[in-house]
Amino acid sequence: MQALSSRPALAGHVLRKIKPSVPVSQSPSRLNFSTSRQVQAKNQIYSSFVLVTIPCNFARTRDADRQPSVRNLDQFHTYQLLSSSSRTPLLTLWTTSWCSTCRVVAPLLQELVESGVGEAEGGVGYCTVDYDAPDVLAAGLGLTYMINSIPTLLSFDAGEAQVQTKITDGRQLADRRFLEEWIRNEARRHGNRGGGGPTGGASPNVEFHCDDIELDWNFSSGFDFIHIRFMTGSIKDWPRLFRQAYESLNPGGWIEVMDAVTSHLLCDDGTLQPDSDIVKWTNFLVEASTKLGCSLDSALYYEEQMKEAGFKDIKKVEYKWPMNTWPKDPYYKELGNWVHSIVQDGLEGMTFLPFTNGLGWTEDEVNAFLPKVKKSHKNRRMHGYWPVYAFYCQKPEE
Repeated sequence: MQALSSRPALAGHVLRKIKPSVPVSQSPSRLNFSTSRQVQAKNQIYSSFVLVTIPCNFARTRDADRQPSVRNLDQFHTYQLLSSSSRTPLLTLWTTSWCSTCRVVAPLLQELVESGVGEAEGGVGYCTVDYDAPDVLAAGLGLTYMINSIPTLLSFDAGEAQVQTKITDGRQLADRRFLEEWIRNEARRHGNRGGGGPTGGASPNVEFHCDDIELDWNFSSGFDFIHIRFMTGSIKDWPRLFRQAYESLNPGGWIEVMDAVTSHLLCDDGTLQPDSDIVKWTNFLVEASTKLGCSLDSALYYEEQMKEAGFKDIKKVEYKWPMNTWPKDPYYKELGNWVHSIVQDGLEGMTFLPFTNGLGWTEDEVNAFLPKVKKSHKNRRMHGYWPVYAFYCQKPEE
């Protein structure tokens, strides 16, 4: 006869336990008795295969001990459940097989968690998520948690994604001191959600809902303001989205839509070379996104689609985002520096899936093309810019 247990079955998933940095003989639970929850807690690295105990001074794991990424929804939910039950945040690093930055960041994060960073503040759990695993893609995990850059470091507390502290900047992710402080702040949550840090807590008049914007909008009340920003390439049916937005707005409510036209790299002085690799990249990108059903030139049609949905007196504001630091004007030079950094850091993430799935390129072909694009993108002799449009209007009073 098999004994029954009240513990949930974990389907082979185990924990990688890390020894605390404080000796057991000196731990708070041995020094005094209290009915309140102790803050000190062990860090945990979640795994799917083996259970390994590692001394706190063990700097890096051996290849044989290296833990696999989360590759399906069941694993992900199991680790969320385990972290929630222990009232410790779950730190997730979203990676792909092609991401070179991930190969630097993942060992660094694992080393910090193994060394006990955050244990004094309450402890953390940690795992990596293989974003391009077939089951992860099919489950739409990246869409659910708004993962739009690789690598992304995202914390979950009490099962909720803490998007306000999400990290996507490659320089921050490679900064040991920054990561140590970030881990400590996340460890202070203790299942209270909020913004982390000593204070924590969320504003009592704010609610966050994570849902698929392309499904039916069944909210219990209307909205006074709807803001949609940089969703090009994510929506298959923009006319339907605008109709639902119109129907969900209260009379007199406002809508604002802002997006870049990634497919159109423009130039006002003829210096942009049509056969340059950065121009080729934008052309390939819009071709691929169109074949996949989510075209990156969608912002060109927003104004007309909003009119068809019922909106009137639509205001349009156009911005110019330089592709690098070519402008002489200090404002646009700084703006170009930001745009250049964003594109350079996110180029692999913006390219691999549409090029391989939409155009049928191989991974080697993409890897061979991207360095040429990065070099072309840095060329300050080409005065290119991406147009960014903002549309806003008010729903008529009834």
